[in-house]
Amino acid sequence: MGVPGADTASADTASGVAARVVAAARTTGPRCGAITVVALDGPSGAGKTVLAGQVVAALRVAGARVTMLRMDDLYDGWDGLAAAIPSLQGVFGELAAGRPGRFRRYDWAAGGFSPTLEVGPTEWIVVDGVGSGARPCRGWLSALVWVDAPERVRHRRAMDRDEVTYQPHWQRWANQEQAHFAEHRTAEAATLRVSI
Repeated sequence: MGVPGADTASADTASGVAARVVAAARTTGPRCGAITVVALDGPSGAGKTVLAGQVVAALRVAGARVTMLRMDDLYDGWDGLAAAIPSLQGVFGELAAGRPGRFRRYDWAAGGFSPTLEVGPTEWIVVDGVGSGARPCRGWLSALVWVDAPERVRHRRAMDRDEVTYQPHWQRWANQEQAHFAEHRTAEAATLRVSI
């Protein structure tokens, strides 16, 4: 969030987990039209971005066409977690129908949305971020991965990533996460639960 950056979780550990994620999604097969969608969800600082990068890398090594979609681009600022879910649904709905998915990307520096962007049809989409496994989106997911870590580890990672931007909003965002996860029961619905 804020100014997105990589988490500090071990990439070696994440690469091993990535192989399990890809295998689980392949077992299910495409559920968003012809597209296989992997959602990496869990609280901030858990290591989702590192794992997403490893999943994308593993798919590309295997020759797959893959697109990364970051939930950070869909949130309407620091209070925008809930508002991002309908945007993600819209993207999936269009892709399932064989059309490009469209969304307006949030510009964190400017504090507003940019013009509409497109996500073209591809073989795989990896969605990185809180809310990617929301209940209304699950019918399109081939794998939902819950990524978690102890709060002290998550907080340290988030602050290492962008302390100046994130520190004033940590608790505000954590409150939204907690309410969202309680409502959507994301961890319980996960295909895999991992800690990296």
